[in-house]
Amino acid sequence: MVLDGCGCCYMCARQHGDLCTRRANCDTFKGLHCDIPRRMSNGLCRSNNPLSCVVNGLVYRDGDQFHLDCRRLCTCQNGNYGCADLCPQEYKAPDPEYCKNAKLVAVPGQCCHQWTCNGFNYTNKSPRHAEWTGPSANMMMISHPAQGPRDVDIQSAEPQCTDEKSDWSRCSVTCGVGISFRYKPRSCGKEKETRLCYLRPCMDNALYSLGKKRKCTPTTRLKEKDYIMYKDKNTECRSVKKYRMKFCTTCSKNRCCYPYKMQTRNLEFDCGSSFKYLQYAWIKRCKCSKKCPRDKQYGKTDS
Repeated sequence: MVLDGCGCCYMCARQHGDLCTRRANCDTFKGLHCDIPRRMSNGLCRSNNPLSCVVNGLVYRDGDQFHLDCRRLCTCQNGNYGCADLCPQEYKAPDPEYCKNAKLVAVPGQCCHQWTCNGFNYTNKSPRHAEWTGPSANMMMISHPAQGPRDVDIQSAEPQCTDEKSDWSRCSVTCGVGISFRYKPRSCGKEKETRLCYLRPCMDNALYSLGKKRKCTPTTRLKEKDYIMYKDKNTECRSVKKYRMKFCTTCSKNRCCYPYKMQTRNLEFDCGSSFKYLQYAWIKRCKCSKKCPRDKQYGKTDS
């Protein structure tokens, strides 16, 4: 127990890697301090004498992120490191109602495996924004919103590795919270940025059908503020604040609606045992067209 920043109340000291503020103090008895970036009100508890991580002969400083391989993003924390799986969609098969005999297969040029369906069930139950493609008529890769944030959008692909900063890839899912990638400059194949993306809620009727008095527009916005939820492995994470997010609708018949202008923002998430800041693709404007874009990104991103 330590005194808070006001010096009036006792509180449990924040530990290494925990979120801290000028009021929520870190455990100084363990040599920790609150590292608050400029123009931010919150920071992370870091060691006064941080230990580096030595992994496969390479030295990483405290707080550095690195890749053990293409599917694991790791973070060094005071001599120890933990890794997050970048292919969470592999652990949950598509709904058998829409995808028979689902099987994971390797995709050329991509790290994560994708689900294939041997004998697709063509019914009217599949919503318009579900996408699928494949090498033949009876072997298809499918993304379906019934699986929520773990759906795989097979149109999304990691950008090719270059010496220049690449564009953000398309979102990994067509509904719910997914991820997109881009490579940082001069770190080709080793340093890869990720950000959360949220095109639309899954099975939200408000986005699919509108009353006669309402006009169908490519972009819609929540009536009230709400949390952003996603799963990090087996941990439920929720945004600390509520937001009035914008989404791309699906009310326009025979049209593909997708983000046209986005902005990358740093949002704070509560993951139960820890807090973390994550990049998030904030939708500013959507666009509808007869054909879905086939390039790796949707539209313009401010940052």
